[in-house]
Amino acid sequence: MFVYSTIHTLPAIVKMTKLLITISLILSLSCQNNKSGKDFLTPDKKDINDIVEAVVNQNELLFRDTTILNPSPLSIDLRKLRVTVPDTGEVPPPIDLTSVSIFNLFNALVNHQRFFDRTDSSYFLFQNNRIKTFSIDKAVAEKLVASTSFAEQQRENELNKPTHYYDLTIPILSADNKKAYIEWTTNCSGCGGATAFYLEKINNKWTVVGSQTRWMN
Repeated sequence: MFVYSTIHTLPAIVKMTKLLITISLILSLSCQNNKSGKDFLTPDKKDINDIVEAVVNQNELLFRDTTILNPSPLSIDLRKLRVTVPDTGEVPPPIDLTSVSIFNLFNALVNHQRFFDRTDSSYFLFQNNRIKTFSIDKAVAEKLVASTSFAEQQRENELNKPTHYYDLTIPILSADNKKAYIEWTTNCSGCGGATAFYLEKINNKWTVVGSQTRWMN
């Protein structure tokens, strides 16, 4: 009887534990935001452009090889990626390609070590609210073999033309502005995928230190 009772109450205990952890994290984020949010500075535009360029350099054959015929363009507009705190429901929420869970950021491993620190949480949310749109500098865009914009892709879509272009998200930076997360997405008709890149500022230069596939069709 004791074993039967333990087995059947375990899911409820696990659910309650998850709920308490989530509530604790939300309260922690709220307190940190109230205390230090006013002291945060918006990420520097140069850092954002340098992060983009580091990812472009990582994929130089796609974005800078002038020998490729009809190359697929990279959007000069960066896509907004929201940082969210998921609920604790038993049914997993549908995949949302416009957001990333704060738990995924905290649990990300690069070289077998956690990449971000939990103290970065309030800065993640600060960026969420502060940076809505961003377009890369002309100096960076001019180095691309082909470029596009979200407005141009919208027009192409309205004309029912086949889609094939790349885009990058607005980077999510750590509180010390020395680590960053960014996603590179392949947009195409009937296919596509996204790769997450982790970057670190080493000797004052943004460098890709890790990556992983986020999703793929």
